[in-house]
Amino acid sequence: MSHTPIPRYDLVADNVPVTFAIRSMGEIAGMMQQGYFGEPHRHNYYTVIWVQHAEGVHYIDFQAYPLEDNSLFFVTPQQVHQVVAGPDAKGVVLLFTPEFLTNNGIRCEFITNLYLFRDSSETPPLHVDPVTAQKLQRITDDI
Repeated sequence: MSHTPIPRYDLVADNVPVTFAIRSMGEIAGMMQQGYFGEPHRHNYYTVIWVQHAEGVHYIDFQAYPLEDNSLFFVTPQQVHQVVAGPDAKGVVLLFTPEFLTNNGIRCEFITNLYLFRDSSETPPLHVDPVTAQKLQRITDDI
């Protein structure tokens, strides 16, 4: 039996490698229409997905999590995941490489000690209250 390898994506902007990016869920949906990220895949970078509003499911390590308003997902490098969202999905996606941390004087142990970037069974999505969502909106607007 033949197995198709799970694709792995590097962090790029305009076909140039970068160490940090912020995108909207709409931008990610556009990339999916171009053939990226549509199937289960891996990244070589950390991903934080803040789902502001969406219907669908986020598969992490082949475990399904419903997309719920004001939820945060944390995906580690090399973790298999896939977002299946409706066309009206709204949210913010932060992407950063281990090099981004190093280049900014942040030890990788800092991320490890947060206990957010773990196996999906160890760190299910976090749900944020409306006040925290407003704070997150201000922070992501500033970024």
